[in-house]
Amino acid sequence: MYLHIRCFKRAAWIAHRDFAPIEPLADDCVAELVRASVTV
Repeated sequence: MYLHIRCFKRAAWIAHRDFAPIEPLADDCVAELVRASVTV
């Protein structure tokens, strides 16, 4: 049995109401960020 949330009692920064899936980043995103910060 599922209980649906009918009244949101918490602030959005505690319990966000957007249930969209998280999009993964590229495998080399950290290396790309480092390269970008070194060239600046």
